[in-house]
Amino acid sequence: MEGRTEAAGRRLETDDTEEEEASSGYDSSESLDEGAAEAEAQQAARAAAAPGGGGGAARRESVPGPQDAEASGAAASQRRPSPPSSAAVNGGGWRQAVDREAQASKASPPASRIPTIASPHPLHQHEPQESEQPKSGTGYSLSWPPPFHTSAMPPFPELLNDLKEGIVSQLALHDQRRLTFPSAVHNRVVFDSIEPNPASKSKGKDAAQPVKQYWELSGPEDDTLIFESRFESGNLRRAIQIYPSEYDLILRPDINTRGHTQWYYFSVSNVRRGRKYKFNLINLVKPDSVYNQGLRPLIYSEAEQSASGLGWHRTGVDIAYYQNNIKRKGGAYYTLTFTVTFPHDNDTCYLAHCYPYTYTDLQNYLASLEADPRVASRIRRRVLCKTLAGNNCDLLTVTSFSSDPEAMKSRKGILITARVHPGETQASWMLKGFVDYLTGPTLDAKILRDNFVFKIVPMLNPDGVINGNYRCSLSGQDLNRQWLDPSRTVHPTIYYTKMMLKRFAEDREVVMYSDLHGHSRKKNIFVYGCDNKQGDRLKERVFPRLLWKNSESFSFSDCNFKVQRCKESTGRVVVWREFGIINSFTLEASFAGANFGVKSGLHMTVDDFQSMGHSFCDSILDYFDPDQIKTDAILRELVVLYPDSVQQDAGGAESSGDDSSSGDEGISGGGRRGERKK
Repeated sequence: MEGRTEAAGRRLETDDTEEEEASSGYDSSESLDEGAAEAEAQQAARAAAAPGGGGGAARRESVPGPQDAEASGAAASQRRPSPPSSAAVNGGGWRQAVDREAQASKASPPASRIPTIASPHPLHQHEPQESEQPKSGTGYSLSWPPPFHTSAMPPFPELLNDLKEGIVSQLALHDQRRLTFPSAVHNRVVFDSIEPNPASKSKGKDAAQPVKQYWELSGPEDDTLIFESRFESGNLRRAIQIYPSEYDLILRPDINTRGHTQWYYFSVSNVRRGRKYKFNLINLVKPDSVYNQGLRPLIYSEAEQSASGLGWHRTGVDIAYYQNNIKRKGGAYYTLTFTVTFPHDNDTCYLAHCYPYTYTDLQNYLASLEADPRVASRIRRRVLCKTLAGNNCDLLTVTSFSSDPEAMKSRKGILITARVHPGETQASWMLKGFVDYLTGPTLDAKILRDNFVFKIVPMLNPDGVINGNYRCSLSGQDLNRQWLDPSRTVHPTIYYTKMMLKRFAEDREVVMYSDLHGHSRKKNIFVYGCDNKQGDRLKERVFPRLLWKNSESFSFSDCNFKVQRCKESTGRVVVWREFGIINSFTLEASFAGANFGVKSGLHMTVDDFQSMGHSFCDSILDYFDPDQIKTDAILRELVVLYPDSVQQDAGGAESSGDDSSSGDEGISGGGRRGERKK
């Protein structure tokens, strides 16, 4: 074990980052564009001039699809009626108005309001080369362009892994053999993302260039794996060959920290078809993980994608997460181990903790929204501020833009943020589903835009995302613990988001805030809220209960509403306390899967995360519908569930856990819910 400890004990820390002062030249309380109404009027005029669009007939909008021409015939039965007039809405609930309009147009109301077909704005519509190269702010090598992955999901459900009985004991014996027979251990560094290969003949800065791979093959017979992670969101620090087909991997800690290792994303090439390769990630810091509850790693094979179109999918056998013999200050390290068999020779494969969603992915997605003339009239994109590294932090405004200031002022406000923790990529996929729904042509989306102004910060920590951090920004701090008193220069994205919210709240009533996250130790999708002890009893639980009714993946029993002292500086709690927003939530999605319902025992996919974004929009419609039949019924349910003045949380107590290193809100109880009644 000495060789392993020595290799693992080599420098894991990173060089100090040069901090750049954040830009303060942007007024985040920007007014809505005056030209928006004119743009919508011109669009309406063009629609009226089109065949079938004239006269006073109500115009119908189809459900979004990958190609309008292709969908025009097949989706005819899915078309929705035109938006109801304000009088119709004011005369009853939004849902009643939809039904009345549907009957008037002799169309049946849709059975489901949640879109289930492909997004009209696929994530990779623009090639990476079209985006501006992001800034790492560290001085470390970062190759460009980044890897390009299609988002095609496997056409079959992917089961959670059954933990092999006795696997940890077997691994302990294997580690003991390494100590007993050290001469058989190669202990050869075959990749380092920071230090150049001592055997390299390159001199000076050229030895650290990302275009030059670390390990040079000696010939065709050299079957050493070639590792790489010097690309956007990659974070493999070092790879050490132990046996011919076994490698110890050391992850780079978050920049300017010595911990927060959980996310991983790297590539391997020079693989041999049919050979079993064992990978040991040996410097993880969490004491437990959903890998012990069935999570399997993700793989993306360039050869398989070229042959069959398959994108990211699950892989690995003999998976285990356990404490190893390597010590660290204040605790221990943990190992994630798994074995992979590659299906193609000389393939390049990527391995990841969760579906990657990089800063460049976001920029390409936002560019695709702006390039769509229909969507461009519904969304405004601004730079909220500059990050420490000088990257843009985007702010989106979505509403029905109008030149009538009174109509605009009467709309309520909703704020959504995501990716404050860079390694929780499912947050970006949920947000994408939310934005796709909100900017779409459906009647429900139009009702939302007509009645609300949405402010969306899709990536609160761009620098962390770019550098492959799991939890922190370049400051080495968790930005979700800075909301009480954020620094304009050290925490610019939190500072300017909070300032924007203050001005937003001065202009209108802000009725909801949700921060999107991932959770590494629990299954399902759920929320953390804030117990409303001073006002209407149980009101903070109504919206999560609606989410439970609208989504097959949402678990109400895993929700928690207690506010712990260690959470006082999080966005959820600060927005609740300082702005008086009862509906202030952290939406958490598991890295693994569900333990109930139709998704029980299955991994969550990109489609599941995006569907959660759709369900979130759908639940906003239900919660704020003028006809409060659904919310009143929910309140009656909650009174039955929680009759006592001392309320029991749906998921038990929210414990702090290993919060300093976990990146998760505390673990609460709750298990399978049995049959769902909606």
